[in-house]
This record gives sequence, C-alpha cells and structure tokens, in this order.
Amino acid sequence: MKRIVRFSKLRFIALTVSLALIAFGVANFFIGQGFNLGIDFKGGLIQQIQVAPVALTFSNSGESALELEIVKGGILESDKKYLNIMDADGNKNSIELTGMDSLNQLIEKVQEISALQVTVDGPATVSPERLISIKKSIPAKETATVNYSLQSGDKVFATLTDVRNLLGSIEGVNLQVVGEPEQQEYIIRANVPETDSNEAEAGESNTDVYELLGKKIIELFQEKYGTEQVLIKQSETMGAQLAQVLAMNSVYYILIALVLILIYITIRFKITYAVGAIVALVHDVLIMLGFICVLKIEISTATIAAVLTIIGYSLNDTIVVYDRIRENFSLLKDHTLDDIIDTSITQSLSRTIVTSLTTLIAVIPLYILITGTSNIKDFALSLIVGIVVGTYSSIFIASPVVLGWQRVIDRKKEKRDLSIFGKRPSSAGAVAAKPETKIEDKTDKTTVNIDQGEPASSTEHRQITRVQRTVQKKKKKKKKKR
Repeated sequence: MKRIVRFSKLRFIALTVSLALIAFGVANFFIGQGFNLGIDFKGGLIQQIQVAPVALTFSNSGESALELEIVKGGILESDKKYLNIMDADGNKNSIELTGMDSLNQLIEKVQEISALQVTVDGPATVSPERLISIKKSIPAKETATVNYSLQSGDKVFATLTDVRNLLGSIEGVNLQVVGEPEQQEYIIRANVPETDSNEAEAGESNTDVYELLGKKIIELFQEKYGTEQVLIKQSETMGAQLAQVLAMNSVYYILIALVLILIYITIRFKITYAVGAIVALVHDVLIMLGFICVLKIEISTATIAAVLTIIGYSLNDTIVVYDRIRENFSLLKDHTLDDIIDTSITQSLSRTIVTSLTTLIAVIPLYILITGTSNIKDFALSLIVGIVVGTYSSIFIASPVVLGWQRVIDRKKEKRDLSIFGKRPSSAGAVAAKPETKIEDKTDKTTVNIDQGEPASSTEHRQITRVQRTVQKKKKKKKKKR
C-alpha cells in the first residue's frame, strides 16, 4: 500500500505559522501606515521620468518615415542588445550592439543604411550597450535623439536632492528612485491639493487638473535639464471620484466571489467543506495582502487581478482534494476521518505539486525578464506568492478545517445522544424514582440506563427505541464480520 503522509498531525503547526504571518502583515499595516495605494484607488498622477545625456542624433533624409528601436534580445538572448531600423516597406535592419566598444563602431554599421545619417553628441568612447531602450518614429526630413545611461563612476547631475528641490513648489509630491542613482530615473506620484481641485475652471474635470499638473512637472524638468535629456517613460492620471468607485467595486467583487464560492461548494459538497474552502481562501488573501504591504507593492487593478486569480487557483486545488475525500468516504468506510483526509491529500499530492510547478515555470521568467518597475512585474510577483500560499492552504488549512469542524459536530451529537440516558432531576411532588434497569450490550461493552420512574413521554420513548435499534445493528454487523 502507498505510504500515507500524516498531514493532519501538522495542522496545529501550520495554523501557528499562518497566524504568525497574518499577524506580521497586520502589524506592518499599522506601523507602515497602510498600503501603497496606486492612482487607481486614490486618484492622482504618476510619472516615470529619466534624465539621461544624449548619445546620438539620427537624421532621416528619405521621403518616408523610419521606425527606430533599441531592445534587448529574447529569452535565449536576454544578455544581448540590438538596434533595429525598419523602413516604410517593412524592411528591417538589425545591428547587434553587444560587444561594440564605442559609438564610432555603431556609426560605421548605420552608414550602410540609405537615407539615415548619425552624428555623435556624447563621448565617442561610450559603449553602445549603454544606449537606453527606446521605440520611436523618425518622420521624413526630421531627426531623433538617443540617450545613454550613466555608469558607476560618472557624475550624477540629476540627484534626488536636485529633483526634490525642483519639485519643491508642488504640494503632495512623492519621489521614488528607480534602480541605482546613476540611472537618474524617478517615479513621481502627486495628488492635487483639494483647494486647487475645487478652484479648477468651470467644466474642467479632476482628471484634467492632474493632466495639467503632469505637464507642469515635465516642463520643470525640461527647463532645468533640456528637452532632449528628459525621457518620459510613463505618465498616468486618475480622477479621485473614479478611483474611489473603483476601490469600492474591487472590494464588492471579492466579497461576491467568496459568497458565490460558499454557495457552490455547499451545493456540491456540504456546508462543512464550504467553510473549510472559505477559511482557506481568506487565509490566502490575508497573507497575500500582508506580503504586498510589507514590500510596499503598489496596489493597482493588476494587483486586484492577481488576488482574484489566486482565489480561483487555490479553490480549484482545494476542490480536487475535496473530491478525493468524498470518494474515499465510500471506499474507506472502516477508517477514521483523519486517515481518510490524509489518504486523500497524499493521493492528490503529486497532481498539486506538478500543477504548481508548471504555473511557476511560466510566471517566474515573466517576473525576472521584465526590467524596471511595472504593473506586470508586480502582478507576476503577487502570483508567485499566491501560488505558493494557495498550494500550502489546500493541504494544511482547507482539509484540517473540515476535520476540526466535523469533530466538533460529532462531539455535540454524542453529547446530545448521551443526554437522554442520564437521570432525570427530581422536583417537588414528583414520584419517587424506582431502581434503574440496565440493558447491557456485551459485545460493545455499552450499558444503557433507562429511568423507570415516571412513565416516559412519547418523545423520550422514541429516543430510547432509536438507541436500542442502533445497539442491535452494531451487534448484527459484528456477527456478520465473525
């Protein structure tokens, strides 16, 4: 027989670990002043701006536009960088930048392409690999610049202090450095003060006010560092009222999902299983939110999507285990509930592990290969944590909750059944109690005491008869086994 792993014996240790993780997340929530809400849920402006010197200027002398992009290679060539140039006919010229020592080497390659001239604006000794990834169109008879990032040892001319002083005149601005200081890349979050929002021009929405604020911030950067040295990598706005509606809807959707899950599992199994599944899902959500709070991951629509995805993933895993438990109830009638649950989890363990590993193989590269900060990267990280937690909860939380709940139900039922055999309390004017008659079941070693004082009521008589029948059934079953 296949070896059974006794997961049920570890349920108290697992419960302690889960409570500790949840408590840590709750404590961090209050100490760290709550979640890092994105503009999706509190409204405002978010911009990602990089200040970088110009390396090259591309001039298009042709009659049609050219598409210019600098990108990293695919999964198999993630360590390589390419300059791709595409003309109006779809012809693509690809130049590998990896291994080039100077910009002059790149110019020699580009000169081979007709209608495109390149001039060096920065130091010629700059490695082409330091060119910042871009994608832009160069219209006919126009030019486009390409910037390069500083490296360790270069002088940083747009420091955090400089940028903070630059934006000092704007209230409610929060600055975050992206990567190393040499990158000179910043994420700017800003909320328009309520007074400014109320004083907005007639007919101008709250979102328009944020857009004006974003333009003002870009203008401040361009005035100080020059238009060509300021790269706008992200610029998003969200009105406060729309953000509030979106936040409330997200909460409603999660609660509705949990209620529908409760109804579904109650119909398919029974309420005991439904409670176990909901406890496991709430456990997963709380630990995920605690993880997000600790790492200050921005809560956006992508984060909520990750939470809902994990709810579905964890529920699917839990239902697979529940199906096996229900099946084993009819196959393992002579076994205890602990044995049935442990057997069911062990039998579905290989499927659980393979499914989780397969999903992680798809998600982990997504997280590793995406550079910088983005909603997709946060989404992938949330999924990684959720998959691990969801697999853990389906084994150590959902099924043990069913076990604990069923034991509580059995104890209450046992107390209720035994209560009818106890002595009836005496009261004033009652007939004196007569000696008790004992019905003894020698095979079960069970003794039933029937009070022969007052005549039993019809309800009590039915209860006593039911117990006697149960004893007789047990006798017949043991005789058949013999």
